[in-house]
Amino acid sequence: MPKLRTKISGFKAKINLSGRDFINFIKTKIDCLPTASRCARGRPAKDMYCRAGYPRKETLNHVSQACPRTHVKRIRRHDAIINYIKRALENRGHEVHSKPLYKTSLGNRKPDLIAKKDGELLVIDAQIVGEAVDLERADSRKIFYYRDNHKLDLAIQNQHGIPNISYLGATLNLRGVWSEKSKFFN
Repeated sequence: MPKLRTKISGFKAKINLSGRDFINFIKTKIDCLPTASRCARGRPAKDMYCRAGYPRKETLNHVSQACPRTHVKRIRRHDAIINYIKRALENRGHEVHSKPLYKTSLGNRKPDLIAKKDGELLVIDAQIVGEAVDLERADSRKIFYYRDNHKLDLAIQNQHGIPNISYLGATLNLRGVWSEKSKFFN
């Protein structure tokens, strides 16, 4: 089947998907992928637990967020989001640094991106959360993790020579829904 050029609800950019990928995308959005718990619906004797041996029910949330079998793909998904944000910032004229490490009294801090433009720094860390998580609360926790650390502020200011720092979370759920505060990136 030839690739479809389509605009999918919730995405601003047009993306190329094969017919199979489009169907799997829709199945993911409406929770219809054939997980063990979904395939066992209406059949109580059928095994619903993770086929990778993890002692949890195999749900879309488990496969997408916790299953050891999909760990590498979760890392790739996170990195794809970071690269998307990085390209968007570079297109807007920011100088972007990836994954700097800062040692603080509260432990090491490694934000995903630091973007610099017009005497202002943006410290950005992305996260992809489960479907039952409140996106705004998760975004606020991510910002709090970095923002209220005076030693981190000093380390970033010393490295970049810019005192004006803003902390941003890029939070979306496993179905691709961005938090309100994170729509700046989308």
